[in-house]
Amino acid sequence: MSIVEVNQETCLRDSQCVEVCPMSVLTVDNEGFPMGIDNVASLCIECGHCVSVCPTSSIKLTAYPQYQSVSINPDLTISDESFIQFIRTRRSVRKYLKKSVDEADIKRLFEITPWAPSAKNGQPCHWTILNEPEKIHELLELTLEVMETSGRFKRLIEAVRSGNDMIFRGAPCVAIVHMDKKSFTPIVDGTIAVTYLDLAAHHYGLGSCWAGFLMIAMGMAPDKYSQFLKLPENHITCGAMMLGYPDITYHQVPPRKSAPIHWL
Repeated sequence: MSIVEVNQETCLRDSQCVEVCPMSVLTVDNEGFPMGIDNVASLCIECGHCVSVCPTSSIKLTAYPQYQSVSINPDLTISDESFIQFIRTRRSVRKYLKKSVDEADIKRLFEITPWAPSAKNGQPCHWTILNEPEKIHELLELTLEVMETSGRFKRLIEAVRSGNDMIFRGAPCVAIVHMDKKSFTPIVDGTIAVTYLDLAAHHYGLGSCWAGFLMIAMGMAPDKYSQFLKLPENHITCGAMMLGYPDITYHQVPPRKSAPIHWL
């Protein structure tokens, strides 16, 4: 089967899809229509550049037979001011309302994360969501156990045991990204995906914060967490984020240092 299908009635035969292919697995036939190169078809990473660059929606990836092209609407381009404010007003929220996050609100975030870039477009990310108080508590207890065994984090453990949850901050939901450890760049891909999740939460009005202490503990005892989270075989955790409805409102953009740049 060819890696692409082409509507010859609408194709402009401008070869843009061939030129933009990062793996050079497309060519044109004798009539100028794009086609896959059979002996290198396995190199296709299904990135969709060919689909995206086509102005007439004339090319489809056969790997996504049900996908309907969505045209880019230039009227939806956000202004510089809106973009800058959106980025500058993302906060790491550590104070949440004492209510569960609606499943629909969570699912909406994960309609965004598949568009996070990944090495060779591997799209390796799997997600495990904990959205019940009992499960969050169990995860907290496991994390404290791992930290106690390490002999480190004494003050943190004392704070949590005394009722000051500095690990999850009372977040009602925790999202953990994991993938096959044989993925090309698992930690990088996981980090980017969680960043997309973070920004999606910001857009939709959910509070979010990187679960840094959890991530440290998962790195210290990966087998224990794999068992607790019921991860598929050979999967490793690559990032975690707390989610919830924020119980705080921010009104000002905080200061930041200028980015250090060295020009060569």
